[in-house]
Amino acid sequence: MKKQMKKELNIRKRRNPNKIVKIILIIIILLSIIFFSLLIFESSIPESLKSFFDKPKMYSIVDECSLIFNKVVHQIKSEGDCNIMCRNECILEKMNFYEVNFTLNSNSCNICDCYCK
Repeated sequence: MKKQMKKELNIRKRRNPNKIVKIILIIIILLSIIFFSLLIFESSIPESLKSFFDKPKMYSIVDECSLIFNKVVHQIKSEGDCNIMCRNECILEKMNFYEVNFTLNSNSCNICDCYCK
């Protein structure tokens, strides 16, 4: 009877450390999942993911051109100027710059279409 009780005690002693290790690992995994989920929601990653899948919004930037000595003088002269104006427009709208479409017109005002997300 004493031998049988000793065997049972030995078996219990062997199982307990394994159970404790498993419980500790489960607790650590659960805590890390909770921590990372809170970190993700606090840093507003879901909002940035939302804006990633949204369609870009178009803003048309007006080129204020004028006729001086039978020449058309443009405020937005090149695609670089259009790009700068577009980035500024996106910043004012608190959006991210996406794309710019610039159309050069020699006889009328240039066209600058800006896309922001």
